Amino acid sequence: MRSSNSNSRIGVDFQSSRLICARPNSHNRDENKIEGLIIPFPERECSLNHWILSGGFHEVLQKHRKQFSHFGGQAIACVLPESLTHTCILELPMGSEAEIHDLVAQDLADQQVLTTEELTFDFWVEENPTTEGMA
Repeated sequence: MRSSNSNSRIGVDFQSSRLICARPNSHNRDENKIEGLIIPFPERECSLNHWILSGGFHEVLQKHRKQFSHFGGQAIACVLPESLTHTCILELPMGSEAEIHDLVAQDLADQQVLTTEELTFDFWVEENPTTEGMA
């Protein structure tokens, strides 16, 4: 999700399990002050990975949606531990960015228990596709 205010960001700190939202205070730009909101994740008896996959993270976002809106919090940035990330190289037919996005989403959904609506991912196309027209 993106915000029209590029200075607003929501970040997730998985080391201390809290949600952090901050932005420069527009009234004090010369002083470079930051106003922010820190929301600790609730106590849990399961692993962080299981908690995220079972919807715990989504619940926290929904519960504090009004507070996030004060920060223009439509931009969410997460830094995930390597154990929670998946990297792969796919050979896909050349197409529009939307077509390639859908193919990547479907391939990732096939490899995991998440649906294409639940997936969040980044992808990029090789600058020099193969002679077979693969991206």
